[in-house]
Amino acid sequence: MRDVIADAMSKPGSALRTELRLRHADGSWRHVESHFTSLLDDPTVSGIVVNSRDITERKKAEKILRESEERYRAVVEQAGEGIFLFEPRTKRVLEANLAFREMLGYDAQELGRLTLYDLIPHDPKSVDRNVERTMERGRIWIGERQYRRKDGSRIDVEVSGSAISYGGEQVVCSVVRDVTERKRAEQELRRSEADLASAQRIAHLGSWEWDSRTGELLWSDETYRIFGLTPRELA
Repeated sequence: MRDVIADAMSKPGSALRTELRLRHADGSWRHVESHFTSLLDDPTVSGIVVNSRDITERKKAEKILRESEERYRAVVEQAGEGIFLFEPRTKRVLEANLAFREMLGYDAQELGRLTLYDLIPHDPKSVDRNVERTMERGRIWIGERQYRRKDGSRIDVEVSGSAISYGGEQVVCSVVRDVTERKRAEQELRRSEADLASAQRIAHLGSWEWDSRTGELLWSDETYRIFGLTPRELA
């Protein structure tokens, strides 16, 4: 405090602000915000006017918020799914966790220079509609989309979006799950089933499955043809 008073005395007409930590009469510590106005050059005052207010509760709230944000960042950064925030008006990426950065091959600084339109190879109008829906409803399931990686390749993802408060503003938090391998496995399964059906048709071989638990009987297409039946007739 001495330094602030000395500074105010050496600069007539100046206005200074400082925060102090003072011991209360009950032994507790209080945070005080003080504004020093040097009116030494004003003959009607010829002094320094000090206005102070207790900001202890505000400092406690700031500490709680800071700790909450630190916990949030720790959880998000360690999450296995990609999570990123973007500004709904400009669509600019604000920040992203490690999983999302690795998913697309960007570092944090590179992502900070991009917008949704750089990452999502879909019609910009559909991107805008999903952002608008998120802001209107607060939370939406967008479903399957494709995202563009840094190397230009595309990956299949499932996306959900939520409107959250960030730095005093409403932004969108997107959770992105890479389902590329699952989609590839599904395609392989469909291809295998098609190949099996084709082989059975050529060889006139049928196959069937019976679920002993439910009693459900499943016939292949060729089995129906062999017996001259349709699924409806068997049911």
